[in-house]
Amino acid sequence: MKTEQIPQKLDNPAQVFWLEVDEIMPFFICWAAGLFLRKLTGSTWMVTGGIAVGIFFSWVYMKHKRGSLPGALQHIFYNAGVMGLNKRFSNGLLRSFTK
Repeated sequence: MKTEQIPQKLDNPAQVFWLEVDEIMPFFICWAAGLFLRKLTGSTWMVTGGIAVGIFFSWVYMKHKRGSLPGALQHIFYNAGVMGLNKRFSNGLLRSFTK
């Protein structure tokens, strides 16, 4: 029987430069918010602030992601009540399971 090598990073998300897509999304969201606020206020400092805040949030997210287990972010959103964990555990704010 012939053995084959399976790549370790086969299921990883796509990469943009050296970052994964989910790591760069906080930057793009804050940058877009800065562009929107510039249209509302007319100040170009909103774009600069959006870029700075986006870099900070991307850095914080990368530090958290690389220091925790896979799926940790989904559990954080579940505990905050933002989204369900799966079909059985759909409400993260429900703290008591008694009848």
